[in-house]
Amino acid sequence: SGGGSSGGSGSGGGSGGTTVSTCPSWVVAAYGAALPAEASCTRHGDPDAMSFDVLSRDARGATLELRTGGFWALRLPPGTGEASGTVRVYVPGLDTPSEATAPALPLRRALVEATVGKKVRLVSAEPFDLFGFPGMRPSAVGRPEAAVFSDGTVRPARRAVDAPRLSRGYLPQLSARLAPSVFQGETKSAVVEIFPVRFDGYRQQLV
Repeated sequence: SGGGSSGGSGSGGGSGGTTVSTCPSWVVAAYGAALPAEASCTRHGDPDAMSFDVLSRDARGATLELRTGGFWALRLPPGTGEASGTVRVYVPGLDTPSEATAPALPLRRALVEATVGKKVRLVSAEPFDLFGFPGMRPSAVGRPEAAVFSDGTVRPARRAVDAPRLSRGYLPQLSARLAPSVFQGETKSAVVEIFPVRFDGYRQQLV
């Protein structure tokens, strides 16, 4: 089991503290290309306060819990193709979507053992204790590519694509979803993708 609807309504709140800092090395690695000198990172809340637990599991399903205490926001300077006011959001240990047009927001992929021959279903997903972070809109993930320099060196780069726009609702629409199940030998695992940070189109903020 797990989560299917976005569930819960966004509660307002403060950012839990914002700190301007140089970008951690793991954020640069997650971005996947060299950062311009003018790029900046801001630390919101406590990004390291992240935990994932399986609260219960039996033959019929499982209950999962993901807790996040904050995130890092990467802001690229003008001239890089990123829309003004957009950020890329990172949480230690969490992935970034692979689709170029997807919002650059973190996701947690969890494997849950499932029964072969039976359909996997996501029952519900409920966000709790939400905080609002006004003035930030996610950029798109973009397309990875190779940049060739005049000296012949080749370095990883990322081509920006148009940032997703939303006037209402949430992006991603759901706080959790099922990806196609995977098999390791004869063991079947359901793949649950959880999005702890989303964009609230109504209030034009991250939650």
